[in-house]
Amino acid sequence: MTSKMTCLVTLHGIGYEQPPQERVDNSGYADPLHQHLKIYLGNLLSDDPHRKRSRPGDNGAIYVESRWLDAQGKASHEEGMKRLGIWCDDLQQVEIADAPLRTKNEPISHVALVYSNLEPTGPEPGAALMTLGMGLFSVSHYASASGLLHLALTDALAQFRHPAAPEQEPTSTRPRNDLGLRSAKSLSHHGQTALASTPGLLAAFRNLEDDVACYVCYNEERERVRSFVQEALTRLACRPDVDHLVLNTHSNGTVIAFDVLRRLPGAVTRKIKVFVTAGSPLRKYVDLFHWGNQIQGLAPIETWYNFWDRRDPVADPLSPPLSWRAGNQILSSREKLFSRIDLTSEAPCWVQVEDCEVNNVEKSRGGGLQAHNYWDNEEQFVKQLAEIVRHYIDDQPLLLKAA
Repeated sequence: MTSKMTCLVTLHGIGYEQPPQERVDNSGYADPLHQHLKIYLGNLLSDDPHRKRSRPGDNGAIYVESRWLDAQGKASHEEGMKRLGIWCDDLQQVEIADAPLRTKNEPISHVALVYSNLEPTGPEPGAALMTLGMGLFSVSHYASASGLLHLALTDALAQFRHPAAPEQEPTSTRPRNDLGLRSAKSLSHHGQTALASTPGLLAAFRNLEDDVACYVCYNEERERVRSFVQEALTRLACRPDVDHLVLNTHSNGTVIAFDVLRRLPGAVTRKIKVFVTAGSPLRKYVDLFHWGNQIQGLAPIETWYNFWDRRDPVADPLSPPLSWRAGNQILSSREKLFSRIDLTSEAPCWVQVEDCEVNNVEKSRGGGLQAHNYWDNEEQFVKQLAEIVRHYIDDQPLLLKAA
């Protein structure tokens, strides 16, 4: 009898989820993280049975893309989703015969989601200006004047500390460079565009524009991205061989996952045992973009761990109450940032988030915006993530250690 598995689902921001590129090294954005996890999970963690590798752990994550070319060369959403299985006629279970998530009978698999060409196909300065205006208008909700000055200084220092050599470029802060003209016409035979040149300042701005500004301002883009993530999580939850889901998210991927979790039916949410956020701007979305701090849904988030670095300009603690301002002392409080409203009883309750502070500048590899590079912080993030996943196999008490 085949044993059930725990599936780790990795999710990044829109402009940073680089898929594998056969013309380069066949490595995607989640593969270095997969290699780090392999150190701690060993044979418990499976590689993608559909990808070739020279040694276990290399290029091991399973990539699921929202667009893929079918046999006739037509871009298809379903063709990309088939990697997770095909819906049965009753739409209640997923046929998995041609969609294995593990090579043998390992108890852990790793799936990485890729938004393929969901980004705008041209510059969107209007969205960038609208987002900037919203942020400036509401900045007092996020930090005091002295707090903003302190944050600006901290962020500037974080940008320039420990510059990395090219071969040490961090994996969790590297913009994707495969989109080229970002048009469906430029898709290669694997659904990807030709390799673009190394991103510069303009390319980095464009990725930030896609990742944040367009997601905030354009409902069409939000809906395309959310629908893809929701469908992927639903198919995984309905697979007969998947027992638990652990949702591992980074940067703006934490916002996308948070939005999707509120829309999922209880049957899917109940399989998501842990929500992991790293470098999350969720508090900024609440304070600056009026995203709302009340969660309405049938099923609560069972366990939520938030990893943050106080020198990371993107991240914030998510446990302090709504009244907390960036730069203030963090004190224990019964009130929290988020509250959940039950759709049946309309009764509110606080959403518990366990903040885990880390020091990426000292513990992470590479450079660039190193304070935002969690996936190369083996000691304080990767090891903890491995323990979270292992917990649902060993059924042992889970005790995470702060930095």
